[in-house]
Amino acid sequence: MLPSVAGSVTLWLDGQGTQRCWRALRLVAFVAATVCLRASDGQAASPTVGGLEKGGGAPPTATVGLVILPSPTPTCSCSAACRCGAAEEPYGVGTLRSFPLRSAELESAGRRLEALSAGKAADFADAATLISCPEMDSTDGSWPPDASPLALTTPLPGGSWNLIELGVREAWAALGWPSVPLERRSVYIAMIDTGIDLSHPDLHDRVAPWRRSFAGPEPDADVSADSAHGTAMASIVVASGNNGAIGIDGIMWGAQVIACKIGGGSNGTLANALRCLEWLERLIDHDHVRIAAINFSFGAECCDCAMERALARLRDRGVLVVASAGNGRKDADSPGDCPFYPASYPLSNVIAVTGADPYGNVLFRYGKRRVHVAAPGVQIPVLTPAGGRSVMPGGSSPAAAHVTGVAALLYAQEPARSWIQVRNLLLSSGPGVRCGDQPTCALVTGRRLRAWGTGGLGALSCSGQSVVRRLLPVEEEIRSQPGQTVVLRVLSIECARPRVLPRAAIRQLSPAGGIVAELVFHDDGRSPDEVAGDGEFHAAWEVPTPPGRTYGVTVGGETLEIVVVPASGT
Repeated sequence: MLPSVAGSVTLWLDGQGTQRCWRALRLVAFVAATVCLRASDGQAASPTVGGLEKGGGAPPTATVGLVILPSPTPTCSCSAACRCGAAEEPYGVGTLRSFPLRSAELESAGRRLEALSAGKAADFADAATLISCPEMDSTDGSWPPDASPLALTTPLPGGSWNLIELGVREAWAALGWPSVPLERRSVYIAMIDTGIDLSHPDLHDRVAPWRRSFAGPEPDADVSADSAHGTAMASIVVASGNNGAIGIDGIMWGAQVIACKIGGGSNGTLANALRCLEWLERLIDHDHVRIAAINFSFGAECCDCAMERALARLRDRGVLVVASAGNGRKDADSPGDCPFYPASYPLSNVIAVTGADPYGNVLFRYGKRRVHVAAPGVQIPVLTPAGGRSVMPGGSSPAAAHVTGVAALLYAQEPARSWIQVRNLLLSSGPGVRCGDQPTCALVTGRRLRAWGTGGLGALSCSGQSVVRRLLPVEEEIRSQPGQTVVLRVLSIECARPRVLPRAAIRQLSPAGGIVAELVFHDDGRSPDEVAGDGEFHAAWEVPTPPGRTYGVTVGGETLEIVVVPASGT
């Protein structure tokens, strides 16, 4: 069911169901810029929570999947049908293991995984079932009040299936570990979630001094209360590894987390998420903190203009955003549904992540235009509040955290890397996904996450790996009137770099004809392209007369059909 359009909105934790204000505006007075923004949005130039809570937002410049690309920020890509505006609702809540994970069980699992990693008797199918858990819910796990107690350390650092799958020990070695402690690498990542348990022995040294909670009546620094989901996500990224205490290893335990709390338990709001983004923006501008990535392991099936602009401003500041694509196995490109946000904002600094099993099968949302990559998303060892640990059954929340962790590794490997280079390495470097018994599981990249690999695979070891995929229009067939401009956006990258696209011929398909035009793709930051050199190329074509004809253009092996229809009122 589509969201209503009144009031404020709550985001679900994977629940169910500017870069510029035109370069020309920089040459005019602030008042003129404000007028420009108000003309497109009906709000003040800088998005405010107050404006959001009144149900404000820009009128759509494009409906879902319409042929015309949204203009560069500060305009908005949200369609009227998918605009946020629902009243406060709880996050989606699933079920974690209903009993504590026993020390002996984890110890046995760790030893079996150690044998697996050494190429001994255990096979991968066996490893996938070492830690059993109840049937997966379509939402993320939550924790019982009696969270599991401290357990024995896992015998082998990086020994859980998800870390073996990513190749993190090889990535650590590439960073000089164990001779060079990972803690010597200065990397900060931000988590907008339900907070982090600061007292947990595997996390207390991994939380940065900057923290903020917007969950109470007034902002404060208490991010520990009711923080199960956020604690779990943080542990996937930064849990202190190889410390002989708890046995959960973070993907990049040398990084530090900047925690921003938007709720507790399973509750949070879009308004609080916007407050977090604005706080992080100030942290970057005034405290000069370099944030490698923001982890968004939550979302909602509604689009918000203020949120999109806030993420674009962070893009301007060099920040990557990693977001869960949502749970429930459905096509994020389906024209009849609203996609999951913030993962689906058409911004090149946003990565949408879905979850996969040990065999690479996509288990949750997919979509070859809106969901970028898969990462481990089932049976994930995590930390729980009060010094515990457990296993998360499944969801795209932990999958997003894995991508954030590898992003931190990439910045540790080469601190001078840009967000564009990191994004491209994350997307282009993994092995292919599988669909299991499902008919389709298409992703933008068709790949799953890998930190280190052989044969050119792996984000930290990428060589010769490329991705070419049309991102917009979302549909395979669009209808456009004569005189309208069709804009194609295509992701074309090879490891860290953009990969230049050749010209694409537009052919008349019906009535049968020949080539009528050629598209030239640009990645130069000039409209409609938003960011120069990010690997997202754009080309525009004005639809000719007369109506009744169909044209086709093929890019990356996929053909977009353009059906010309009569202009309105003719």
